[in-house]
Amino acid sequence: AMTSRSQNARGTGEHLRSELVSAASAMLTSPQSMPLPSLRAVARACGVSPSAVYLHFDSQLALVRAVVDAQLASLREHVLGHPHDESDRGRLVAIATGYARWAMTHPGAYQLVFETAPHVGIVAHENPADDLIDLLGDLLATAQGSTAESAAADALVLWAGVHGMVLLRMHKPHLEWPRTVEDDVARLVDAVLAPVV
Repeated sequence: AMTSRSQNARGTGEHLRSELVSAASAMLTSPQSMPLPSLRAVARACGVSPSAVYLHFDSQLALVRAVVDAQLASLREHVLGHPHDESDRGRLVAIATGYARWAMTHPGAYQLVFETAPHVGIVAHENPADDLIDLLGDLLATAQGSTAESAAADALVLWAGVHGMVLLRMHKPHLEWPRTVEDDVARLVDAVLAPVV
C-alpha cells in the first residue's frame, strides 16, 4: 500500500535516497520462497477437475509434501545404490558423490527439498537429509575409531561441504571449477578423515 508523504525540501534528496535503499534492503534481504503451484493449476496440468485433486490431497501443502517425499526417496535410492569399494573411505566417497551427482542432475528438486520446503514448513526440520548425515556419522565413527559425538560433528561438516559445492555450482554456473565435483567430494572426504594434529 502506498503511503502519502510530503514532498522533500530542496537539498534533502540524499535523505530520501537513504530511505529508499533501506526499504528495498528490507524487502530484498528477507527470505524469499518460491510460489507453490495451486491445486487448481495441478488439476489443469492433469486434465482433471480441481475437486478430483481433493480425493487424494486435502491441501496444497499435502500435495507438495508428497512431491518432497518422492524426491527425497529418489535421492536416498541414488545415494545408497551408488557403486563403491568396500573400504570405509570408499563407502563415504560413494555416498557423498552420489548425493552431489543427484543434486547436480536434479537442481530444481534439490532446491525444492533443501531451500523451499524447510522455508515454507513442508518438512518438520531444517535438514531433510538428517538420516543420510547419520549414516555418514556411523561410517566416520568406524573409519576414524572416534566417538559418536565427534563423528556426528564431522558428518555435518562433510554434508555442509558437499551441499556448498553443489549450491555454488548451481548458482554460479559461470564460475570455473578446476576439478570435477566428484574429485572435490573425494578430497573433502579425505580432509574430514585426516587425523587432527
